[in-house]
Amino acid sequence: MAGRRRGPQAEIRIARFPEALRYAARVMVLVFETSPALTITLAALTLLAALVPAVQVWTFKQIMDGIGLELSGRGDGDLTPILVMVGANFLAQLTGFGTRSGIALVRGTLGDLFSNRANLMILEKSESLDVSYFENPAFYDRLENAQREAREGPVQIVNETFGLAQSLITLATMIGLLFTLSWWVVMVVLFTTAPSLLVEVMYSRERFRLLTFRSPLVRRLAYFRWLITNDDYIKEMRIFDLGRYLIGIYRRTFDRFHLQNRSLLVRSNRAGFLLQALGALGGLGVFIYVALGVYRQELPLGDISLFFQSYQQTVQTTGMVLASIASLYERGLFIKNFYDFLEFAPLVPNRGAGQLVPRPISEGIEFEDVHFTYPGTDQEVLGGLSFAVRPGEKVAIIGVNGAGKTTAVKLLARFYDVDRGRILIDGRDLREYDVADIRSQIGVIFQDYGTYQETAANNVGFGEIGRLEDMDRIRTAADKGGATPVIEELPAGFATQLGRWFGSGGVNLSGGQWQKIALARGFMRDAQLLILDEPTAALDVESEAEVFERIRGLTEGRMAILISHRFTTVRIADRIVVIADGRVLEQGSHEELMRLGGEYARLFEMQAKSYR
Repeated sequence: MAGRRRGPQAEIRIARFPEALRYAARVMVLVFETSPALTITLAALTLLAALVPAVQVWTFKQIMDGIGLELSGRGDGDLTPILVMVGANFLAQLTGFGTRSGIALVRGTLGDLFSNRANLMILEKSESLDVSYFENPAFYDRLENAQREAREGPVQIVNETFGLAQSLITLATMIGLLFTLSWWVVMVVLFTTAPSLLVEVMYSRERFRLLTFRSPLVRRLAYFRWLITNDDYIKEMRIFDLGRYLIGIYRRTFDRFHLQNRSLLVRSNRAGFLLQALGALGGLGVFIYVALGVYRQELPLGDISLFFQSYQQTVQTTGMVLASIASLYERGLFIKNFYDFLEFAPLVPNRGAGQLVPRPISEGIEFEDVHFTYPGTDQEVLGGLSFAVRPGEKVAIIGVNGAGKTTAVKLLARFYDVDRGRILIDGRDLREYDVADIRSQIGVIFQDYGTYQETAANNVGFGEIGRLEDMDRIRTAADKGGATPVIEELPAGFATQLGRWFGSGGVNLSGGQWQKIALARGFMRDAQLLILDEPTAALDVESEAEVFERIRGLTEGRMAILISHRFTTVRIADRIVVIADGRVLEQGSHEELMRLGGEYARLFEMQAKSYR
C-alpha cells in the first residue's frame, strides 16, 4: 500500500564487542587502501618503537648487575661490558625519540589523508541519494552521526590501532622479562589490571548511547546557532527578540548535556581509581618480594631495576592496551554510524540506464492515472492525476496549496517514483529512461530556488555545470532571465561575490533580484521542457509582466509547465489545468474555463477582487 512506504529509518542498535571491533578493522583496510606506503611505514616504526622499552630495561639490568659485581668484589675490574651496555642503552633511547617523531609525522599525514577520504565518501554518498532522503528528519540524524565520525573517528581508530599494536608488543616483551623473575609475578600483574577492560567497555557503551541519541537535539542546537548568526534572519532575530529565546533553549539543553556528562565522568573515574589502587597493592607486594631477595643475596642487584622498570612498564602498558581496546570498541560503535550511512541506497532505481530521452520529444509528456504518497506518511497527495503536455505547448497548473502541483514536478524529475499509474514520454514509461538524461532535458526554476554564496557568474552557470566557464552562454541566460540589469549594477559585474558569508566584498540581493538570478540559471540549459514553479513570487507586478513576456517568447516551440498562484500570469498558457485533491478538476484555456464557471472562474474572481 502507498501509505506504508518507508523512508530512511532512525533505529539505532548498539553493536556487540566483536562487531564493533570488526567495524574498526574495516576502517584499517580503508586506511591501507588510502596509502599503502604510509601504512607500511607506520607499521615498521610502530614495531621498532615497541621493542625499544625492553632493550632499555634489559641493558639497564646488565649495567646494574655489572656494577653490583664490581662493588661486591666479585668482578674482574674490566668496565668495558658496562660501558657497552651504557652505549646500547643510549642508542635505544635515541631510537625511541626518533621513532616517536616519525610515528607522529606519519600518523598525522595518514590521518589527514584518510579523514579527507572519509568526508568525500559521505559527500559522494549524499550526492547519489534521492531527494526523498533529504526530506526525512531521520536521515539527517544519521548524516549528523556520520559526519561527526568522519571528522574524528577514522583518525582516532588509526592512532588507537597502531598504538594498541605497539603496546601489545611492548607488553609481551615486558612479560617475558618478568618471567625471568617468576611466573606468579606475571599473574599478579595481569590479575590486578584486567578488570579495567570490563569497566572501560561498560562506560564506552554508555558514552555511545548518550551521543547517538542526542543527535536530533544537537542538530537543533546547530540550527539555532546558524539562525542567530545568519544575515538572512538577523532582522527578524532583532525585531522579534528571537535571539534571547533561542539562546535560552540552547543554554538549558547544554546544561542538561553537562549534567549527563559530569555524571558519567564521575562514575567512570571513580571506578578507574579503585582499579588502579588494586593494581598498586599488587605491585607493592611483588616489590617487597624482590627487594627481600636482593637483600638476602638470593637475587642479583639488577633484578630490582628489572622488576621496577618492567613492572612499571607492564602496568602502564597493560593500562594502555585495555584503554586502547575499550577506545577501539567505543570508536567502533561510533564508526558503525559511518558505515550505516554508506549503506543507504537510492530508492529510485535507474532501470533505464543508458536509454536516452527522444530528441526531439515528438508525442509529448503524459500523466496517466498517477497516484503518490510521500514516504513515511499515509495521506495520498496525488489520487489519479491525468493530463498531458504536447510538443510546443505551454500548460499552466493551478490549485490551492497542497493540491499536488509541485509533487507532480518532483515525479516528472524522478525525485520520487509513482505508487500507481504512469508518466509517459513519447508513450514510454518515464522509468524506462536514464534518470540523469531525463533531468538533463528539464530546465526547472523551483519556488524554493537556491541562493548560492558564489559569484554572479557561477550562480547563473550552475544551471549547466558543463558550461560553467562559457561566459557567452552565461550572459545569454542572464538576458533571458532578466538578470542582466541586476548584474550590471554589481561592483564587479558577473565576478561579484553574492552574499556576505565569504569575504568582505560580498553583496546581498533582494528577493526579487535573487529570483531573476534563479530564472537566468533555469535558462542555462537548452532543455526540451521548461518547468517554472512560482517563478515570479518575489517580483513586483512590473517585473513579473516583463519576465512573463520573456517567458512567452523563450518557450515558443518548447514544452513548458507553469505553476503559479497568480492568475494574471497563467493566462499566457495554451491550456490551464486545475488540480484539486491530487486530480484534475477541469482544464482548458482561460476563456473556456471562465465560461465554464467552475473552480477556476471562482478562484480568478476571488483574486481579481483583491486588485480592485
